[in-house]
Amino acid sequence: MLTAQHFEVFERYKTAGAHAFSNDIVSLDDKQRYSEIHSSLINAAKFGTSLDNGFEFWNSRFYKDGGVQGQRPKDLWSAIINEDSELFGRYPQIYFIANELGLEIGFSVAIHEADYYDEDIKIRNRQIVPILYRMFPSASSDIVKALSNSLEGDERKWYFGVKSRQGLKGDFETLGDLVNFIKSSAASDKGGGSIYKIIPPSELAEQAFNLEDEAQKMMALFGPLMRSLTPSARDAAYLTAQNALNEEHTGVDQFDPKDSSDGRTFKMQKMANRLGQRKFREALLVAYEGTCAISGSTEVSVLQAAHISPYDGSKTNNVQNGLLLRADIHNLFDLGLIAIEPKTYTIVVSDRVTDSTYKAYNHTKIKLPEKKHHRPSRLSLQSQFEFFTEQTTSS
Repeated sequence: MLTAQHFEVFERYKTAGAHAFSNDIVSLDDKQRYSEIHSSLINAAKFGTSLDNGFEFWNSRFYKDGGVQGQRPKDLWSAIINEDSELFGRYPQIYFIANELGLEIGFSVAIHEADYYDEDIKIRNRQIVPILYRMFPSASSDIVKALSNSLEGDERKWYFGVKSRQGLKGDFETLGDLVNFIKSSAASDKGGGSIYKIIPPSELAEQAFNLEDEAQKMMALFGPLMRSLTPSARDAAYLTAQNALNEEHTGVDQFDPKDSSDGRTFKMQKMANRLGQRKFREALLVAYEGTCAISGSTEVSVLQAAHISPYDGSKTNNVQNGLLLRADIHNLFDLGLIAIEPKTYTIVVSDRVTDSTYKAYNHTKIKLPEKKHHRPSRLSLQSQFEFFTEQTTSS
């Protein structure tokens, strides 16, 4: 059981520098206390995930003799996340943080980028956060109203902040205020949005306090909200494509053509993956007579089979759920930067696209297959058009 004495370690080593664990600045007894805190947080998160399907736990990387982050004595944490939430950066989270104030227990839409040192993670999160904020239920929704009522009825004070770890203060008076901020243009793609309470060390030794009971309460409070914030197939397709673009544009030290064989292999593998599902592509080549539906290009080597609704098994390899598109236009289509108005088959190009080459396609019409049963499904086009509109709105 955690005691007030456990939490004294955070204040005791607050100014300790790097390698405090390995240099024996942190005593053996205090290393043990850190380890016990960490284990308690992990057990709480694991217990929470055992109460319902669809969740998993995550935690800070802590080692008894190595600490965290350069062997420093830092805050410790664990979290409950949705299964398969990697594309969403493991957001949202029900979290448990231990520091000198005690236990901070709460829910975070997305951790603010100020808490990260890795620039690549910050860039990734700026693509994820607008999607999460767009998906977040409005202040007038049933799920937010029910949560607000539950929080107001709790005997402990809840705080509403842009960031976690803000202590006994918040940025907003009510949950509704926080939600309205998240849904407004004032919200930043840098992330943030936390609902939390703090249990001081003096109360942790009381018999009435049980961390697993707290985990159960948190699951009851925030589980429905967590479930509502899972990526749709369209969001998953967008983020997958965006991640691929990010990786492709990551800087490489001094390109050497003598060492390019691996690069050629990688490029060929990417092309093979993109040109896969041969039967689907061949069917679209026939339907569109070997012509890109948007650009009119007839260079077959760069024409790809584009799914309108994201690939979800063989059933989606239907000609009516496909377009024959040139490779670059296929990327823009997958990213929601080009769409087709479903009633008129008119091409719409996002304002985020600045290249005049692509702007020239705006308000023109796509090439349609001669056979009506080969023409793209208006329902599929409507779904992609809505995704396009969401991307435009959130930009």
